Amino acid sequence: MDIMKSTKDYIRNVLDTIRYDFGELMVANIFWVLLILPIITIPAAFAGLNYFISQLVSNEPATRKIFFEGVKKYFRASYTWFLFNVIIIVLLLFNIDLGIKNSQLLWLQFLSGIYWVILAVWMLLQIYTFPLLIRQDKPKLMLALRNSAILWFKHTGFSLLLSVVIILLIGVSLYLYPLWFVITGSLIAYLANLSVVYLLSKE
Repeated sequence: MDIMKSTKDYIRNVLDTIRYDFGELMVANIFWVLLILPIITIPAAFAGLNYFISQLVSNEPATRKIFFEGVKKYFRASYTWFLFNVIIIVLLLFNIDLGIKNSQLLWLQFLSGIYWVILAVWMLLQIYTFPLLIRQDKPKLMLALRNSAILWFKHTGFSLLLSVVIILLIGVSLYLYPLWFVITGSLIAYLANLSVVYLLSKE
């Protein structure tokens, strides 16, 4: 992939991929959905999808073999990422629920509002975290999270716009749910991985 020097280059890459590589995105999405179905393999599914997409973004061969190579290569890292997210989200939701159940205590309601904000920020950080994780020689979750926060801080406007696009895409797919089986997962992963490449090229 040529280095993207502007937002126009980023948009052109998105449109070119949709035009020329839509079939590859669909194949990756189908593998992702099939691997998610057993539930316990959800983290591995994200590992395979993001590795496949990262290869596609880098103009490297993206095949079925590459998808499962990503599953194997980032198996441990994907479960670490997933379990850490589960712990953080459960803790935040527990504290939010505590505030809701004790609505007569204003200070708990205030804390509940803060936890909602933290939860939103945490979820937004995940847009860049996995794409950054698989670009490390030795995957380190804390480093990926730190770098994700740095990209958000340095490129807040772009990141917010990307978040709105992803949220809209999720919203449309919840309404037209068959899209989840066809393209939604791989398209979100593509936008995230391409964004990481684009933002890193501006460093």
